[in-house]
Amino acid sequence: MFVNFFYELRARKIPVTTGELLDLLKVVNSMTAEPGFLSTQEFYYAARSCLVKELKFYDDFDIVFAKTFKGITDDPEYKKKIEELLNSSIYQELSYERKTNSIHIHSEVLMR
Repeated sequence: MFVNFFYELRARKIPVTTGELLDLLKVVNSMTAEPGFLSTQEFYYAARSCLVKELKFYDDFDIVFAKTFKGITDDPEYKKKIEELLNSSIYQELSYERKTNSIHIHSEVLMR
């Protein structure tokens, strides 16, 4: 889900990097550690803060976010889905080179 979101942002010509995506995953992980739940609105603002560097891309970001996460509610079951994606999807779909080129994340997290 997050990787598709990332590539959709790139398709809309929003300049996002894999390092920024990994930063977003770290933020989501830390935000869900204590309360165990992240609302759609909290995720939206976290994603926009991590991935969008200029105001001119906000509209395109909103379009991609709505398209990608359409139908997601603030149901606690989504925390479980997000955790699964954090723990498996991103590490499986990024190449070793992309993982090692990220300067924003600790090496022990990259080599999971």
